[in-house]
Amino acid sequence: MISASRSYDVVILGSGIAGLAAALAAHELGLQPVVLEKAATLGGGTVHSYGLIWVGQNHLAQASGHDDTREEVLAYMRFLGGGNVDDARLSIFVDRSPEALKFFEQCGVRFRVVRGVTDHYYDKAPGSHAVGRSIEADLISGFDLAGWRERVSVPHDVPCFVTAEEQIAWGGINSVARWDADLVRERKRQDMRGKGLGLVCQFLKALLDRGVTVLTDQDVANLAVEHERVTGVVMRSGEFVAARKGVILATGGYGANPQMSWQFEQLPGFAHEASGLTPASLTGDGLVLGAELGGILHRRRYTWRPQARGVVYDPRRQSAFRSSFDLGRPPALEPVGYGREFPFQRRAPNFHRVGCSH
Repeated sequence: MISASRSYDVVILGSGIAGLAAALAAHELGLQPVVLEKAATLGGGTVHSYGLIWVGQNHLAQASGHDDTREEVLAYMRFLGGGNVDDARLSIFVDRSPEALKFFEQCGVRFRVVRGVTDHYYDKAPGSHAVGRSIEADLISGFDLAGWRERVSVPHDVPCFVTAEEQIAWGGINSVARWDADLVRERKRQDMRGKGLGLVCQFLKALLDRGVTVLTDQDVANLAVEHERVTGVVMRSGEFVAARKGVILATGGYGANPQMSWQFEQLPGFAHEASGLTPASLTGDGLVLGAELGGILHRRRYTWRPQARGVVYDPRRQSAFRSSFDLGRPPALEPVGYGREFPFQRRAPNFHRVGCSH
């Protein structure tokens, strides 16, 4: 048994929207969370995204007069799932996501319905809607974060000083020259932040207002296990940080890991292109940590058909995908990693056992 230098109820790895939302929810439920970010700045892959949130039957849409039904939401998502969905989990998502949106709004995070963004395959997919289901965070000034303003990663490839709705209404990213120059100048002066960056800043401000501990430059080596239960994390320095209630892996994707990108995607050029658009910190750490404890990773295997471009529709599966895959049969689930046989390279040894006899 080793002693912990720090102890929290919940240890959360990653400071993208998944990690920050988990920390805020944990705090509101009376727990003491900590957010550990590997990089020097916060935000992960979320700040490079447009930060859109898809929630059917949400209260913001209803307040704006946009009708929606549970049956329509389910029909649309089953269509997108193409026969590869778990109905029980799908129902939970459909029923609880409006609650989650309202919960975080009550925590002080400001959201708004995005007009101009329709559901995929709108007017073709059953249950699809033209407006009401896509949500984004309101603009927030970086100055509202005080000393944390410079500690959030700011992307240079996304115009974060406008909302997604404004960008669409103003003609899109290729019409920047026609945007309101005075408004843009004022937004930049005020360091207004929207899209994925704004979403992260909204949640970070809520956490800072509550005194939640958020730390950067926290390189986790392993999960700590005692009697087959995860009890915390072991830092690269050897320090043990205890988690009384559990550890949440919110480390994002693996776009900066060429080996994983090829192993999971197997798309020509994907690994190279993804690495140029993804923060260097997104190396699939959560997948590795989980697999080292015995978790099985699967990938969906498709048949690659380079000649089949655009939207492919297979009526037998009642779904359409914008891809270059053969959808003649459902994708097979193929295990790619299990326990200590996990195939991806890692700097650390396998997981750290604390007080285990086996």
